[in-house]
Amino acid sequence: LALALAAAPGSGFGAQRVHDLALRASALLSDHHMFADAARCLLEHTDATEDAVALLVRGALWAEAVRCSFQRGRADLVETTVLPGIDAAGAATGEDIAEIRAAFAAKVQRLREVRATPLALMAELQPVRDDSVDVMSDTASMASQFSTFTATVTDASRVTGSTARRISKTKRKAERRRLRGKKGSVFEESHLVDSLAKLVDRVRVLQPAVRELNLALIQFARAHVARRLQRAFAELVAAVLADGDWVFDQQRILVGEGGQLDLVGEVNADGMSALPRLPKPAFPSADSWMISALI
Repeated sequence: LALALAAAPGSGFGAQRVHDLALRASALLSDHHMFADAARCLLEHTDATEDAVALLVRGALWAEAVRCSFQRGRADLVETTVLPGIDAAGAATGEDIAEIRAAFAAKVQRLREVRATPLALMAELQPVRDDSVDVMSDTASMASQFSTFTATVTDASRVTGSTARRISKTKRKAERRRLRGKKGSVFEESHLVDSLAKLVDRVRVLQPAVRELNLALIQFARAHVARRLQRAFAELVAAVLADGDWVFDQQRILVGEGGQLDLVGEVNADGMSALPRLPKPAFPSADSWMISALI
């Protein structure tokens, strides 16, 4: 808005000041990954067409990058900037798909192993620390430290209960963070489910990007690459949909604020519960993203 006002007739801003302001605005927007807006600043207020097309490529805005190149009489940018960007994105996306699929399979496999162990047995083997021990040790420690600086403070009773509880709560949180994800810990299941939810979100966000990239690949005679990407991504989506309900609908553990372990709902004969602790993420679409010409 500020740039539009500066460029308006009668604003008092000269052409050079508007040009410089557009460059600064574009840089700021690109730093925040707002590549379409960053490119628009350059296209509307400067002659930096090459930089604008490069920004559109960074934002994976393939169709707009091609349109802009031809509209500005810079068809050469399609060969020098757009196509290399499409090829690089194809390679990077293939690597991302393989990485996500390997991580998803490994975490699901580990989750199966964790859920094969009865929850009660896990809690027995690795009980949560007794809060009363923390409070006593923290109180004694604080009293000792106070006595070093204040001669009148020589007794642990001078340390308030609220202070001791606050320190104990902080230490419990730090301990839970340390145990969270530790193999064999009672916290491991919730850590795995949380990690899998993040992977599912990555797949869902990647879905429209894969389609747009494949359309660009087809446009420039790279259908073989697009077909390979679509097949690999379809297999990843199928894996997510096959295991997703089991991952998120069969959570067993609820970790309370005090560190206590509670079962979520009624536990069935297999030690599973039907009530999830972590919310189920939105799943990717099975096939609406696919390009029929590549099937």
